[in-house]
Amino acid sequence: IALVDYVTASDIQPAVRVVDQAQGARRPRGQGAKWSVVRSRRWVRNIMVLLSSLGALTSCGVVTRAFTAGSRHAIGPAPTGLGAVEVAFPSRSGSQLRGWFVPGRPGKGAVLLLHGVHADRLAMLPRAKFLHALGYAVLMPDFRAHGESSGKHTTFGALEAKDAHAAACLLHTLAPHERVAAIG
Repeated sequence: IALVDYVTASDIQPAVRVVDQAQGARRPRGQGAKWSVVRSRRWVRNIMVLLSSLGALTSCGVVTRAFTAGSRHAIGPAPTGLGAVEVAFPSRSGSQLRGWFVPGRPGKGAVLLLHGVHADRLAMLPRAKFLHALGYAVLMPDFRAHGESSGKHTTFGALEAKDAHAAACLLHTLAPHERVAAIG
């Protein structure tokens, strides 16, 4: 009881404020301007966090669209010096794939040339010329959403694996009894 005589209300108020803030308690409006300032700062902070999060999500969407957008365009006819023929075949990815097949010498083997993201079969043309000169049969398909193949976006391998499988099956059909390798 003797200690209570020495403690004043001004001594207790800062301690109560710290405990209330730590517990997330809200005090009624009429108990001082300091509490409304703290609530205003929390409100502004929450709005800033929300806007920052929305901005980050929006920029992620824009970046994702930029990276996953395909690079569809006309390639043109097959190169004349290789004796290549144009091929079109379906894939389990839902796309209709297009490419070139270059016949080789029987018994030499066959090679599947697979381009990278945002490229097309033209990127593999130097390799195709080299391999054809050695006698290999070569298939150069365009992946989905690239070159002349159908599709709206790339999936960084999720559906492109199905495209590669369809191309390998086609190569086994076009070059029967040949050993098949893949580069890409």
